Amino acid sequence: MGKKGGRTRPAHDDGRGQPAGSGSAPSTAQSAAAVALVAAAVAFCGGGVMLAGRRSPRSEPADWQSVVPFCDFGADFQSAAELMERRTPCLVRGLEVAKHAEVTRAWAPETILRLPAARGAVKLRATEGPNHTRVMRYSDRNLQKSEPAFKSKDLGIAWSRGAYDSWEFEQHTMRDVLRPGSGFSASFSANTDMFRAPHPSGAAAIEALAESIPGPQGEMQEQLLWLASRGLGQQLHFDSSHNLFFQLHGEKHVVMCPPAELLRRGHLYPKGHPASRQSQILWGSEDSDRRMVGFGTPESVDVERPGPAYNASTEQVAYLRGGDVLYIPALWGHQTFSQMDGPTVSLALWYHPGTSAESPIDVRLKELDDAIAEAMRDGQKGAKNAGAKWAALRELGLRVVAHVLAVNGVPLSEAEAGDVVADWIAQRWRPQFGGLGIKAPTSTAPEPVCQPWADREQTEASAAKLAPAVRKTVSWYFEEHREAYLHYHLGNILDALVLQLRATRIAKDLKATGLAEPGAQVGALLHSFTGCEGR
Repeated sequence: MGKKGGRTRPAHDDGRGQPAGSGSAPSTAQSAAAVALVAAAVAFCGGGVMLAGRRSPRSEPADWQSVVPFCDFGADFQSAAELMERRTPCLVRGLEVAKHAEVTRAWAPETILRLPAARGAVKLRATEGPNHTRVMRYSDRNLQKSEPAFKSKDLGIAWSRGAYDSWEFEQHTMRDVLRPGSGFSASFSANTDMFRAPHPSGAAAIEALAESIPGPQGEMQEQLLWLASRGLGQQLHFDSSHNLFFQLHGEKHVVMCPPAELLRRGHLYPKGHPASRQSQILWGSEDSDRRMVGFGTPESVDVERPGPAYNASTEQVAYLRGGDVLYIPALWGHQTFSQMDGPTVSLALWYHPGTSAESPIDVRLKELDDAIAEAMRDGQKGAKNAGAKWAALRELGLRVVAHVLAVNGVPLSEAEAGDVVADWIAQRWRPQFGGLGIKAPTSTAPEPVCQPWADREQTEASAAKLAPAVRKTVSWYFEEHREAYLHYHLGNILDALVLQLRATRIAKDLKATGLAEPGAQVGALLHSFTGCEGR
């Protein structure tokens, strides 16, 4: 996290150097009860607001040093567009402080708690129990507590929920978020659009702040309000948007790491998992002490699993109090912690790079998904059986890696592409082996997944056609981090190939060899990339 020592901060920098020492979460659609809950929210009366950048000893514990520099509006940048040219995070001073104060007054926890609507039930992310953890991992599945895993229809497997996946979407009151009982934590988030009718003055304050700091020309923007219980942590993850993070109430600190560290060595979940974009690393404490002790998945038969490759020395940390503004560039890994002396209220202004009303981020990503689907269809042409279909997909994965990471137009060699694929397995899938019942690979992959593919010319053409679409997807980002982002998307493509387990019907052939469990079948697919004889 931070470095032990004093509390001094570096002076502001130009944001273009390497970080010292060298995320989604998407908004959740809330029920109608959530809208009713906020209906009576009114402006906060009384109390001053700290100007951005003004510090208090309480905002930085004595044994930690913040390593995030300041940047100043008017001196270091003249607009939000210029700010978003920064390659590194910074604490922003002088950015529309008056409008920030208005938003702070409009969303005071004391005011919300006094409202009759605060006693009504609303769907929250919540967790409780004597051994619960306050580190939150997002899930798009609404599961009952008795279910130990997320079920994947694509793979026929059950993803272990692990140490942190105890979060549920349950009916509670807003008081449960802001004044939780012992052994209970909860979080609430929503887009500003939800508050237009129930809390027009609060929504107007947020929108006025957002409109005063437009991003690059035509770029899409989104506003998200966050409420969190005392001590609540958020699992390390990244977002594909630049983030101006306004701390409104309470104390919070944010741990960040550069894109290369999270995307290449942060052990992100496979694409098919409900917690994709998030790290699988297990932090050993439920408070902000943060000790990296392994992975949040069972070891089971995988008792010799290596530890995380993630290097925590690249991290930066910022301590925030009400009135502070933190800039987090897109793709930077981040993890937040609310302090134990009270709840926190925060506002995130997201700026989606490379997007516009005509080309939003979901359209851009759908275009890539469509290109991947087309490459898989074309790559399998001529395959007569399940083994041949998988052979075509396996070959496609290796060739896509080779073409996307081509150097001066020359694709990687087969051995070099194989090394990239082996790293993908180690990063995303190896931590899952124990939970899926997969033993560490020690022998040749089974014959059904090792069938050679004859039409390599067709596969080569499909891979060469897909590669420009992948590179286009990352073209909006800072050049020095594009390779890490390319590796992330290549991991998603390779994950998508594995998710074809049932579509190719190869599971039936694997079952005939004695691999009856879906987890073992997934292991066979993964092993075939590097464990087939002759490769």
